[in-house]
Amino acid sequence: MGGETRVCICTDCGGQFLFRSCEQDRYRDLGWAAPKRCPDCRVAVKERRRKAAEERENAAWQKKKAEEQTRFEEKLTAWRTVPVEDVRPKSDRTLYILGNGFDLMHGVRSSYYAFRDSMGKRSDLRWHLETFLTPEDIWADFEEALGHFNGRAMGSGFLVDQWLDDCGAYDKDATAADFFMAVEAAGGPLRTIAEELPGRFRRWVEGLAPGTADRPLRAMFRGGKVLCFNYTEFVETLYGVPREAVCYLHGCRRRERGRSPEPLVLGHRPGASDDAYPMPEWSTRKSRRRRELFEAAQNQVLWHLAESDRALTKDSAGVLEAHRDFFRSLGDMETVVTVGHSLSPVDWDYFRAVEEVLPRGAAWYFGCHGLGDLERLEALLPVLGLTQEEVTVFRTDTIRVTMDRPAARTWPTGGWPVERTRCRSADGRWSVRTEDNRLRIVDEAAGRTAQELQATPNPARAFFTPDEAHLVVLLRGVDAGVLLFRREGEHWAFAGELEGIPNQGVVTPRLRRVLWTPEALTFVYQSRVRTYALSDGHLTENRAVRRAPEASYPGVELGEKFLPW
Repeated sequence: MGGETRVCICTDCGGQFLFRSCEQDRYRDLGWAAPKRCPDCRVAVKERRRKAAEERENAAWQKKKAEEQTRFEEKLTAWRTVPVEDVRPKSDRTLYILGNGFDLMHGVRSSYYAFRDSMGKRSDLRWHLETFLTPEDIWADFEEALGHFNGRAMGSGFLVDQWLDDCGAYDKDATAADFFMAVEAAGGPLRTIAEELPGRFRRWVEGLAPGTADRPLRAMFRGGKVLCFNYTEFVETLYGVPREAVCYLHGCRRRERGRSPEPLVLGHRPGASDDAYPMPEWSTRKSRRRRELFEAAQNQVLWHLAESDRALTKDSAGVLEAHRDFFRSLGDMETVVTVGHSLSPVDWDYFRAVEEVLPRGAAWYFGCHGLGDLERLEALLPVLGLTQEEVTVFRTDTIRVTMDRPAARTWPTGGWPVERTRCRSADGRWSVRTEDNRLRIVDEAAGRTAQELQATPNPARAFFTPDEAHLVVLLRGVDAGVLLFRREGEHWAFAGELEGIPNQGVVTPRLRRVLWTPEALTFVYQSRVRTYALSDGHLTENRAVRRAPEASYPGVELGEKFLPW
């Protein structure tokens, strides 16, 4: 474990900041010395480095893009191509297959990168996605990335055993709640993704809108039917295609009075995640009870991973069955025009279903935006039983539209840092104020700041103890903690941080009561009691207690100050 949380001085700005024990552990593991800069100055340095790296990456990307464009131009010479303006079906017996590129070419910010940005950098969901999905760039093919999660980072024998130990499930007086807390903690990341992604994704989709008044495909649509892979109804609103002619394969975002919203289908292809599961690692512990607990826990974790993964799997067969009548109606189609579809393998089942019902000799037109589209088309053709000579390619990267002028940027309420008064002493002399990660203890009578420092994560709550000899500050987040300040005459000194325990963020929800005496704080959980010295925050007692909240303890109840935490 790290040393005691201590106050440091920033070499850049001269301000005070806390170097917490949990941070010391990470610095030690990485072989780093103590930080010389405060969090704000570290962020500033990191931002300068990020911009420099971004410039280098952008230069490398531009070079790669130019190379891919050259290869794209070269490969196109082997295909039968026509300008997009010449793709004009001769009859209404035409099927249009639309992908996300159709929305993008009309100025809709519907890429998965835009979805990522809509969540913000501090989103827990985004953190889980980018941490526990294994592809280097999950947003390039987001649905496929959902099938590649780091199962060993959740369900390996070592981690399951560690969670059981941390949650006290091996203790003689442990309860079933301790066991299931460990199981939930291990499989939690994928469960969080499965539970939160659909709602967050739908809210984003419902906010999408075109960004141009241009209609670059006006000459292309001449009746017919549309197989739409998008969740938006823009083919109707932009080109006047009748609603009854459109099959929204993965659901439509449209909301109608008196009807429940249509579910939106999002997920990876079946079987994509088969290699993500860790193999069970049976314990060789001598204790039969510990071995049985471990094996039961790992089985439970693997089951949770499988259930969450099932929710993230696209049921292609079920989707096809739900739209069976539409596919059967395609038997007289003479022409198929694919616009803006990436031709990803996750959707090949649908293309096969189209090809199976088409009459022999139907003409296929594929819109390609770049080298990737063309390479995926090469892989798709054998699946459809088609040859390169039987299809026609048209370029969509040449389509240009005039974007509407973006609205002036406005900052939402709370977008700028705001100073908040967290608490005041009973006599009104002392107040505690926070602004982002800055904490200030102010002497209101003298009009001066008695203490100011930075702490991460941001201080979320503060209160004075009943004797007003100590100030308690709660930090909420991944590295939740409790800071103690001690009054020394006309000043306040940092006394320490409550000694941390592994995986505090998981254990904290089990907190039931908190009691204060002039010497200590006692935390009562479901089956455990921990007592900390107010002098420096050290853990002085840590014992398992059956039905702990029902027992009697000395001190004043302060649970309402901490809960929910």
